[in-house]
Amino acid sequence: FGNRFGYYEQLIRDKVARNWRSQDLDATVRNPVVIMFDILRTGVVQNVRVSRSSGNFAADQSAQRAIVMSNPFPPLPAQYERESATIEFVFRLQ
Repeated sequence: FGNRFGYYEQLIRDKVARNWRSQDLDATVRNPVVIMFDILRTGVVQNVRVSRSSGNFAADQSAQRAIVMSNPFPPLPAQYERESATIEFVFRLQ
């Protein structure tokens, strides 16, 4: 997805970054959180779920909340052939 539609991927990254409250998390969390979700053609987000936990409930919840708060995204690119895209998003504390 990102290779063909890098500009769209960057829009998603920027919006999620604005909504992730990572400063509220325990700085000792080292494992990333992987969140999966679907974006419908209209940009609406569905099926937000943790696909790989960090082992820290607060970090997992924070990452999920960042996606939910970013809903909706801009509509999928017109050239994208499907009606939805399944996205895997990795959150890492730096």
